[in-house]
Amino acid sequence: MRRAALRLVVTAALFLGCAAGVSYATGRIAAGSGGDTINGCYLKNGALRVVTGHARCRTGELPISWNRAGVRGPQGPRGPAGPEGAQGEPGADGADGADGADGADGADGADGADGADGADGADGVDGADGAPGPAGPAGHLSCSDEARIKAALPAFELSASCGGGGGGNPSCTDASDAPNTRDAAADLGFLSGDHSSPRLHTKGQICAGDTDWFRFTLREQQTDKVKDLSTSVTLATGSGDDLDLCVYTVDETLVGCSRGGGGVEEVVARVADDAAKDDGTTFFVQVVGGSPTGVNDYDLKIRGDID
Repeated sequence: MRRAALRLVVTAALFLGCAAGVSYATGRIAAGSGGDTINGCYLKNGALRVVTGHARCRTGELPISWNRAGVRGPQGPRGPAGPEGAQGEPGADGADGADGADGADGADGADGADGADGADGADGVDGADGAPGPAGPAGHLSCSDEARIKAALPAFELSASCGGGGGGNPSCTDASDAPNTRDAAADLGFLSGDHSSPRLHTKGQICAGDTDWFRFTLREQQTDKVKDLSTSVTLATGSGDDLDLCVYTVDETLVGCSRGGGGVEEVVARVADDAAKDDGTTFFVQVVGGSPTGVNDYDLKIRGDID
């Protein structure tokens, strides 16, 4: 039984040697000393020992060697895919590409609103005077014109046909003569310009070229409301009487004049409401006599809040 076992060991060693690529030495020295070869010595009874370098086998031993690695086998099947690795860091930005071609022009937008007007330019140089025109026909002042001039220039002499010196009626006087200057104007009182109130009324007489002056105050009554002040001044005369009616503000600004040849003359005045102050103000009324001769009767009426 012992001898059978030894043979089995040797047989196994020889089998392994063949499988690993065994080389048999013909001498007593184990062949091969490379790093890829294993050297050994074995007995006939199957005992095997590994030797290193150029060691000699003992008496009764035979040398043997085999490769450390066998012949490479066929490639095995591909294993399953491993799990997806973590995402790497973003790479650096690439260089900018070349600019593309310009696109077609879009449609024009709507015109914007007109800008504010610029400041007026400087006045140009005056042109040369034109040639004088032909002389006009000789003028003639009516008695009404003479009366207006007389009212503005007391030294002006009326013509004889209009009651001045040398004819007519130079001694015309009126029994109820009103003041002839603005500074001495007769005060007619006051009335409301934004609420119904009694009107102011006076009657008088005036000669050609004479002037009567009156004054009145227009008051703001409804201070808690926004409403403009207004007034109407009317002058009623006899048929054919040529009287003029003019109204002025307290600073001598002309509001308006009504000039006619008889009947009713009217001048309207308005004052814009200013919530920051009292809008009450004073007006002056001028009646100018323009009839050629005699005394003219007139009726002066003033109403407030006509709007």
